Amino acid sequence: MRFYRLTPTRPDVFLRWFVFDRRRAWLDMEDPAPVVTLMLLGPGAAEARLELRDREGRSLRCDDLGPAQVPPGQPGFTNQPADQRRLLRLRLHFPGPEPVQLVRMPENKLLLTLDPVVNYPAPLFALMRESAARLGLAGFDNFIETGTLFGHTTLHASYWFAQVWTVELSVELHALACKTLAHRPNITCLQGNSGAVLPTLVPGLTGASLFYLDGHWSGDDSVDWGDVNFAGFPMATARLPGSDARPDTGPDMGPDMGPDTDTVLTETDRQVPLMDELRAIVAHHRGPAAIVIDDWRLFGRSDAGFAGLDWTGLPQQAVLDVIAAEPRTRFHFQANSNQYLWAIGSGE
Repeated sequence: MRFYRLTPTRPDVFLRWFVFDRRRAWLDMEDPAPVVTLMLLGPGAAEARLELRDREGRSLRCDDLGPAQVPPGQPGFTNQPADQRRLLRLRLHFPGPEPVQLVRMPENKLLLTLDPVVNYPAPLFALMRESAARLGLAGFDNFIETGTLFGHTTLHASYWFAQVWTVELSVELHALACKTLAHRPNITCLQGNSGAVLPTLVPGLTGASLFYLDGHWSGDDSVDWGDVNFAGFPMATARLPGSDARPDTGPDMGPDMGPDTDTVLTETDRQVPLMDELRAIVAHHRGPAAIVIDDWRLFGRSDAGFAGLDWTGLPQQAVLDVIAAEPRTRFHFQANSNQYLWAIGSGE
């Protein structure tokens, strides 16, 4: 894998806060040296010396990048005594996808651990087991994902399912997934608009399937990431163009946008193709299926997490109406704060 989310553990209050450059807490294995700004507060802070170590205690390279500025939203620094405060801007060099520790010397006191983890939604696989049991299945044959991103969920799914398909709109992210997942022969990576890809993919599926619908725009370089709740991903994600013109922002999405590229789309349709995905599943999938709809909290909202996100054209009730109209519906419920589960029976 190329990207790992960095999970921090801060055991010492001497380290009051730390902020990643651009607020993006990701480790990129092609450039495994993230930059952080941190504040030390307490007796001896001005003279404190820091050391970066691996999990076996060996010293790692850590570059002091010179004077740092207080990031927005981090007050309370300048009103502390000068000898008890210190701002540092450091470049941390990771030896690989393994934890590193920041230690205060000479006290040999652990300040911070940063642990690179593969980012996949563990609740998804708990829902898989629950829905299979409620449908009377031993398991699911197929896993179909929309929104590949870095391929973390895809890779994990390949050890649970006989066949895995993942659909990604961004050409760049699709190419990354093809490279990252090439060692797993049961994964098929597809590029394009998932609302147009599923009508061609689903009719060929046999057996029971779990659909994980997470294909949506999560921002790109057009977004101001300065002061937002969600700091974005380290690579741009894609959305559909508003018409048959090429997209005005975001990465290239390839030549095939589906059959309706001459139709002017709403901003919601550009960002999240869920309704087309659901229509394809109920129209073409004959076996039993569980459908996990991700990011349920965003439905019907705008500017949630970052300015520019617009799902106002897709309220939760619109999805519930589709579920209610389907005679094969076996059960459905909000599984957690962010996912909705819908199960349908066999169509034979």
